[in-house]
Amino acid sequence: MGTLRRMGPAYFPLSIGVLVVAFGLIILVPALFRAGTLPRPEWRPFLAICIAVLGFALLVDRFGLIPAVLLLTVLAAFAERNPSLRLTLVLAASLAAIAVLVFTMGLGIPIPAYRWSL
Repeated sequence: MGTLRRMGPAYFPLSIGVLVVAFGLIILVPALFRAGTLPRPEWRPFLAICIAVLGFALLVDRFGLIPAVLLLTVLAAFAERNPSLRLTLVLAASLAAIAVLVFTMGLGIPIPAYRWSL
């Protein structure tokens, strides 16, 4: 792990982990003493986002970054009750273009923008 003077590779992640736990406790303790009922979780947004991320993970290697980002955005749009088709398509196209510009061209990550042959 190292010391403050000579930090090792685990020092920064451990420090961030300790800060996350501390902030979580700062939020948790007052919430335990708050009056009222517990909120009901909404499963639709949770499942939509989980399925969208899973779809992205399964598609990005086989079909490339653009189709994976398009699918991710379309599936994540179902987290809303009434998603706007036009807004979703514009957002998907914009995010796909930004992802290619940043990750493939800007950072040089070897993810193909599209891959049509399997």
